[in-house]
Amino acid sequence: APPDGSAVPVRMSFDQTVRGLVPGAAIDLLGVEIGRVRSVTLDYDAQRKRFPVEVTGEVYPLRLGPVRSALLRDVHNAGDAVVLEKLVADGLRAQLRTGNLLTGQLYVALDFVPGRARLAAPAEDGAVRLPTVPGTLSELQSQIAEIVQKVSKIPFDDIGRDLRSTLASASKAINQLSPEAQKALAEVQRTLQRTQATLESLE
Repeated sequence: APPDGSAVPVRMSFDQTVRGLVPGAAIDLLGVEIGRVRSVTLDYDAQRKRFPVEVTGEVYPLRLGPVRSALLRDVHNAGDAVVLEKLVADGLRAQLRTGNLLTGQLYVALDFVPGRARLAAPAEDGAVRLPTVPGTLSELQSQIAEIVQKVSKIPFDDIGRDLRSTLASASKAINQLSPEAQKALAEVQRTLQRTQATLESLE
């Protein structure tokens, strides 16, 4: 869709891999595309000694329709950045999500996270800095890693050796039965077969 009105620049910082997120990727709010990613760059946080990924984008508030009008109703002579600031105060957060499982393409989803009220801090360049939460891909990777770790601890080799030993012992025990015991087992089997036939005839 073509841009509607003036764009509001936004900045987001992600502490996870953004492989699959490229300039031009969609920014959507509850499934409605309201903007686009402009750039994806690696940053350095000296205090935490981490390497967050800085994502810049642009959002078109006019695409929010009645939502924008409602949020600006009591605000006079304010820019559209106030719309995003109010949404952030209501729990709006940015999250990376998978748009295509085959290609690994990502997009930025804006959604409301309960209990996350917070003010949107303006960036140095005047952009609105949107707080972020871990994406679904990051959560899925950690869950898979946890499952793999648990499975790797299962002693399959020991279980296989114990099973083979048990079967060998059972086979040896059966072979050592006396002719009378083997005859008794055969008689028990015939009795069970006759009982089963009788029950089937009564049905």
